[in-house]
Order: sequence, then structure tokens, then C-alpha cells
Amino acid sequence: IDKGCATLDDIENGKDFFTAIAFLNAQSKSSKIEQFIRKKLEHNTVKTKDRGDGEKDRKFYEYKISTTNKDKQINALQIRLWQEVDYYLLGYIDEQQFENSRLYLLPHDEMKKQCKLFNSATHGTEKANESNKTVEMSLRVKMKNDDALLLDFEKKFRAKDLEETIFNQ
Repeated sequence: IDKGCATLDDIENGKDFFTAIAFLNAQSKSSKIEQFIRKKLEHNTVKTKDRGDGEKDRKFYEYKISTTNKDKQINALQIRLWQEVDYYLLGYIDEQQFENSRLYLLPHDEMKKQCKLFNSATHGTEKANESNKTVEMSLRVKMKNDDALLLDFEKKFRAKDLEETIFNQ
């Protein structure tokens, strides 16, 4: 980790940051990752409810970042498609092989399409959700190089420029 870093806020290097938080529980990691991404992308904190996690130039971003898990997949949960969010930043942080970490940027309409394609409500049954206008969705993407869905997802949505900014790669 960078010399002279007394707190997590002092860490600039992405690999160092994700290494430093690797042993925290998922809930603790989540807020720290959100703060780190907001700082690296120079996003403002969103003060309005239902507008995501970060804002820049009047564009609103929701961050959904997963870290190493047994299924090696992005677990984007509680996607609230009714909210006024312009972009969703999805990510998988591979804490064991950091160079395999990925970020994806999806415009709101694309996220709607992907959620419809995967048809995955976070809570409730299809029947129970029929008349519900605020169904939270989930999107799970397996991070297997031979997976056709991942290859298509990579081609359409991978955000290498954001990876460079956040991961310092």
C-alpha cells in the first residue's frame, strides 16, 4: 500500500484500496467502495432520493459493485428501474487476481433491457409482482471467459476508460 497512507481516504491506487478492504464484510465494503468510486470519478454525492450514488454534469449514476464471491459473478441487486438514474456502473472486483476486475457502464434504457432479458425480480414471485410498479430487479453476470453472455456483455458495456481511472491500470 502507498507509503504515507494513514486512512482509506488517503489511498489513490485502486489495487491498494481493494486489497485494504478485502477482509471487511460486504456491507462495510459497499459504502467504502461507493466513496472511493465517487472520489476517483469526481462525482458529487447525490442529495436527492432516488437519483443514485453519484452525479457529474447533471448525469446520475448508480454503482453496483461486487467483490470476489463463490460464484464469481456480478450480483447487482435491488435495481430500481423507476428511479431517475442515467447510468448504472456495474463491476466485479477480483480480490484474488485483481487484473481480472471489470467495470461496465449501462445507460438506463440498456439496464431495463438487460433486466428484462434476465427476468429477475429481487423479491417476490412473478404473479405477486404483476401489478407492482416498483419491482426491484437483480442482474447476475457470471465472470467466466467462455460464457457467451459475458462476452456479449463485455463487447457492449465494458468501460476500460473507467477501469483505468478507478483501478489505475
